[in-house]
Amino acid sequence: MEKAQKKHRSAASAAAGAGVGEIVGDASAAAADAAADTGAGGAAGAGGAGAGVGTLTATRIAGLVEEAVVSLACTLRADYRKALEAAVACESNERGRKVLGQLLENARLAAAEQLPICQDTGYVWVLLEVGGALYVPADIFSGVNAAVARAYTEAGLRKSMLRDALLERVNTGDNAPAFCELRFVEEAGAKVAAAGAAATAGAAAGAAATAAAGAATVASAKNTAVLHIMLKGGGSDNASRLVMLAPGAGEAGVREVVLATLREKAANACPPLVVGVGVGSTFDKVAGLAKRALLRPIGTANPSTRLQTLEQDWLAQINALGIGPGGFGGDTTALAVHIQTAPCHIAALPVAVNIGCGALRSVSINLLAKEGSSPAAGDEPPHAAPAPAPAPAP
Repeated sequence: MEKAQKKHRSAASAAAGAGVGEIVGDASAAAADAAADTGAGGAAGAGGAGAGVGTLTATRIAGLVEEAVVSLACTLRADYRKALEAAVACESNERGRKVLGQLLENARLAAAEQLPICQDTGYVWVLLEVGGALYVPADIFSGVNAAVARAYTEAGLRKSMLRDALLERVNTGDNAPAFCELRFVEEAGAKVAAAGAAATAGAAAGAAATAAAGAATVASAKNTAVLHIMLKGGGSDNASRLVMLAPGAGEAGVREVVLATLREKAANACPPLVVGVGVGSTFDKVAGLAKRALLRPIGTANPSTRLQTLEQDWLAQINALGIGPGGFGGDTTALAVHIQTAPCHIAALPVAVNIGCGALRSVSINLLAKEGSSPAAGDEPPHAAPAPAPAPAP
């Protein structure tokens, strides 16, 4: 495992020299990076499609996925680990505190020994979010399955993928295929902090500076390119749920779906959990809202103050269930509730709950970061901001 890890890191370091990109840290670090990278993003935009061609290639995406798989399997997401550490001080149940301590020790040993955090090393989910100014080749994900197969085989990770869910439940032998998605975004993803800084500076300069900041936000959105990679275990997805409510169910009905899901399934999903909630869109899209909500770093505020209030209220109600760490009782059943909403049909109220377990493993990579800014070999890969921006709240 350790040799495989070093091999993958060496490959990633070589790729970084060619401008592979940057694994972004917590929200504050992301803001600093965004401010520093405004010029790089502008250059990409000025180049139009031609600038994007050299940035987004199948080879590059495959290389990043291959490197990330091995690191993620052995590294608890940094924001989750910090939330665990904070929870130890607040947990009133003795058994709950012991479980939290064991989870932290497990994470420490996994990182130090380069061993998987959990025996279920998951399936691989890859989400590429790009702005409209960037060119994306049709074969952008063509190398991902081979990259996943190499990473899982060389690092000795458990392979859990079946050939067909119904007709041929036989292990593929290499943990492929991965599940890949391409999403075009209009929000100012990777560079939104820079636009915010411009808006703050423009407060004294008046409406003209504010308008300029708004234009910068639009330009930043068009130049966004963020690659999200997650290893997701079967137990956490098994504890998830999708419901098509009657529109009259309203906010109370959505809350009850969330609480019922946690009452019935939280103990089997390795709590403490991160609860992703999607509301709106369509039957086939609402689960994506819930899953993308898990990418948002714990402790970062929801852009909507109304949703932020709901997140805090629902988190308190979930923890009042008393399921606790590991299902052994306590105050810490969940560390966060993250909600994303979207428009929907007047006759519908789609709701999805996607659970992030006690082995939360994901990373988000800013593909437009300055050349040579990747973390040095041996650094712990932190979870990256920004997460996908939610649809505007009603």
